[in-house]
Amino acid sequence: MPAIGLSVPPWISDFSNRMMVDSNANLVRWMHVTPSKQDVESCDRVGLMQSMPAGDSEKDVDGRRWNSGLS
Repeated sequence: MPAIGLSVPPWISDFSNRMMVDSNANLVRWMHVTPSKQDVESCDRVGLMQSMPAGDSEKDVDGRRWNSGLS
């Protein structure tokens, strides 16, 4: 939010996310970023599902990107 920077009070997140629910949205997809803890908790409070991008730059990958420790 440009007007208040990163100091977003929880009620603003709830208000914004509730507007999506009230508009019949059932999913928010966070684009290319991880949402803040506050937004995750807000979506839980208002009943809005979330989808988050994968850690592979959202494209087909070649080779190993990270070691999962399972090999």
